[in-house]
Amino acid sequence: MSTIQEIENKHLNKILEILKDEFASIKADIKSIEDDYSKRLKEASEEAKQDEAVEIIKLANKTMQNRDYIFKRNYIERMEAQINTPYFARIDFDMEGSTTPYIIYIGKHSFLPKDATHRISDWRAPISSLYYNYQEPQKNAKYEFDVPVKYQPWKIDHKIIHGDLNLRRNIDIVNQKISGIYDNNLRVDLLSEAIKKKTGGILEDIIKTIQKGQNEIIRSNPYKLNVIQGTAGSGKTTVAIHRISYLFYTFKDEIREDNTLLLSSSKVLVNYVAKTLPELEIYSLTRNTLPGQIIEIFKSNKLDFHDANFTKKRNGNWAGTNINEINKKMAKFANMYKEKIHAELKTKKYYEEFNIERQIFRMQQRPAFYQLKSINEDIKNEIKELNESFGKSNLIIARKIGQLELAEKELSKMLKAFKPVEIYDEFVGLEKFDKKNIDIDELSIIYLLIDKLYGLEQIKYKQVIVDEGQDLSLINYLAIQNLSEGLGITILGDLNQSTEDEMGLKDWTDLEEIFAKDDISYHEIKISYRTTKQIITHAKSILQKFPTFKHLPEPFRREGETPKIANFKNKIDLLSQISQDIENINKDGNQRSIGIIEPNPNQFDDTAHLLKSLNINYVIVDEKFEDFNSSGIYLIPQSLVKGLEFDTVFIIDPNEKIFPKTPQGAKKLFVACTRSINRLFIYGINLTHLLE
Repeated sequence: MSTIQEIENKHLNKILEILKDEFASIKADIKSIEDDYSKRLKEASEEAKQDEAVEIIKLANKTMQNRDYIFKRNYIERMEAQINTPYFARIDFDMEGSTTPYIIYIGKHSFLPKDATHRISDWRAPISSLYYNYQEPQKNAKYEFDVPVKYQPWKIDHKIIHGDLNLRRNIDIVNQKISGIYDNNLRVDLLSEAIKKKTGGILEDIIKTIQKGQNEIIRSNPYKLNVIQGTAGSGKTTVAIHRISYLFYTFKDEIREDNTLLLSSSKVLVNYVAKTLPELEIYSLTRNTLPGQIIEIFKSNKLDFHDANFTKKRNGNWAGTNINEINKKMAKFANMYKEKIHAELKTKKYYEEFNIERQIFRMQQRPAFYQLKSINEDIKNEIKELNESFGKSNLIIARKIGQLELAEKELSKMLKAFKPVEIYDEFVGLEKFDKKNIDIDELSIIYLLIDKLYGLEQIKYKQVIVDEGQDLSLINYLAIQNLSEGLGITILGDLNQSTEDEMGLKDWTDLEEIFAKDDISYHEIKISYRTTKQIITHAKSILQKFPTFKHLPEPFRREGETPKIANFKNKIDLLSQISQDIENINKDGNQRSIGIIEPNPNQFDDTAHLLKSLNINYVIVDEKFEDFNSSGIYLIPQSLVKGLEFDTVFIIDPNEKIFPKTPQGAKKLFVACTRSINRLFIYGINLTHLLE
């Protein structure tokens, strides 16, 4: 009788044979297309007639832009990785009502040869949920899949399939060879092993180790508002990008990269996430911060916003204001402004002659400046038609063209006078604001107000994914609601990490002031998978000093080193110790990332200079930093660490001035401590408050 190893080896070898045959065939197709392209370019260079040469080049370029060619190029790159590791798991499932047992191999990507016994199921496929939701074989198992209702894609039919899960097997494949086979009833802790191998510095896909709670979030209803409270290290950001990948796979006709938006809390996090996206077949997803997205919309509408300056720190001008009152105030102001515009138009000579009143009535539900733009566009078109048809030879036509040109000139002047910041200044009235110091709440209100008045041309996204959503206020969520086409919003965050100020959400249920309670689905991940038990226990103790904290993290079952807390006489001694520690950590030659967190912005340059004098080869992480890697030493300010992770973390002098004995100070220190995967060092000068 064949052993399990022999059976699985035989199956793998056959799949590799089929994969390699297909790879060779597609590679040959690509070469043929590229050879043909080169041949045509050569023909063009030898063609005597310029027009003929241009046509040949156009045809050649069209071939290279052909969807079939682009698909094959992307597919061949994917197949190279797939040949090395075709799949990572197998499940045997007896479906209720079927006489044939299903043997399913699960991989990062599907592979569907004609030979059905050697097919690979994509990790996002509905049946793959059996692998993620059950840790061992089980009778009466089930999986669900969602089917969009035809002609009503915002509605979903839920199908549930029942049966017996007879086998759940992990198969480690490295460079086309099986390195390990584990049936999960043997209780092999594969997740712990996977986390141990993490080096930090970059996000990694978690396809092999997605946990049941994470899987439920990834596959949750895309047409509801999904709110995920996830503790530090629970994989929120990773779950967010896996959810996007799942949605593109499952709802490919409705949800695509061109109608999905990922909002992060900082440009650093936007860039940090970017490196992992191609691994999940995500190539052109729109990623931004909320302020960045709003400013992009203003730019695309050619609105003058260049003399305004955005600040990350909230100025509190709208703190404590009732969200319904803000909405009412904006609606009232928009109506008042529309009446003012209409009154001004009535004073114009062309108002009666060109029947402006009828045009406005036809667009009465539209914003005031949308009406102006539309009327102006109609006038421009009429001028063009008259000039093309009659010219100015006829006196009556010439007079009409002259009147139209005058009207177009005056309307254009009114449109050019529209400046978002001045409109907002008028909106706030006597309450003055500093246009050189506009915060995220003011920017959100400016955006909403301008849309009500101007009718912004913008994409309405079918899916908006909000990472680190705890730092946003209800005003910001009004703006996000306006960016969205419907309820396709996923918000991920941790209320214990709302460190920027006290103006974000106090509780996730605050969102019910904007969204209907029945439209919101709440989820929670309590386990911190990133850090060791020792680190998360220490970080949790920081929060436990304040009884107001909820959603405290639970440690994962992974042991590690106790966080090291030490005092030093001065900063040079402190940094010298960091230099020695890094040398000791890296002496085994393994690849890993190390984060040095400087909490005090006034000390950042000094720290950088001293580290350099100690020959520590670091890179500085600032707002525009993009070059994250799985190894290296990163010097990073406290303000930018949220969402990042490193194998080892050093926190420099977290004194009481920077981290006061307040809930806000505790949150900041909690965030810094939970960036670490394996080792945490807290080094300071007179850190008595941390040693109590």
